[in-house]
Amino acid sequence: MGLHPFLAKWHPLLKAHEDVRPPNMSIRDHERAWEHNFVIHAELAKVQQEMFMYARALAEIAGAEENP
Repeated sequence: MGLHPFLAKWHPLLKAHEDVRPPNMSIRDHERAWEHNFVIHAELAKVQQEMFMYARALAEIAGAEENP
């Protein structure tokens, strides 16, 4: 659960893809051309939602106001 499984899965794969970027291609274009681009972003959206839920729960426990 959380961020670690996402990073453990995707960081090495993305790094390997970054390492073979042609010098004449921008970083942004190279990442967008990656075969896993849509999958990683979909999984990242799920992780972001989970992290937001954890943050809200911690804020509630701490007694922090959502909109001060």
